[in-house]
Amino acid sequence: MKLPKNWLFLIAFFLLFLPSRAQEVYRKAENIRSEVLEELSEIGSLYFESDSGDLNTENRNQLERLSVLLEENKLLELLVTTHTDSRGSFSKNKSLSLKRGKQIKQFLVARGIAHNRIFIEALGEEQLINDCSDGVSCRDSLHRQNRRAEFIVFID
Repeated sequence: MKLPKNWLFLIAFFLLFLPSRAQEVYRKAENIRSEVLEELSEIGSLYFESDSGDLNTENRNQLERLSVLLEENKLLELLVTTHTDSRGSFSKNKSLSLKRGKQIKQFLVARGIAHNRIFIEALGEEQLINDCSDGVSCRDSLHRQNRRAEFIVFID
């Protein structure tokens, strides 16, 4: 095998330039990740009325911000986890949770986000964030904390 005349230059280039370029790319990616996480944190969770899958004005405003974030970062994909409180049957809550996820997805798709970038995980009452489970008496404000949608972004 015959090496090109500038083989030493090529080796030096790969050893010197690429690590710094890789570090630069990594720093840019880390900055984007930080900005995305900060914006996602500011958007927060969506909360729903009892036994409703409808999006209220606040939900729509949050989803508008989320659609802008997804539009600006086309490599991002979104997992929407939807939850209910414990009131009602398990199967009814699963269905309601799925309805909420579909409403969110439909809203984002209508804003130009590709449907194959949005995934729904309808959990119903499986992941309550407080002690308001079946048979426990709780104020509605505590039940409301469980009637939520949360967002996880990732790059596939």
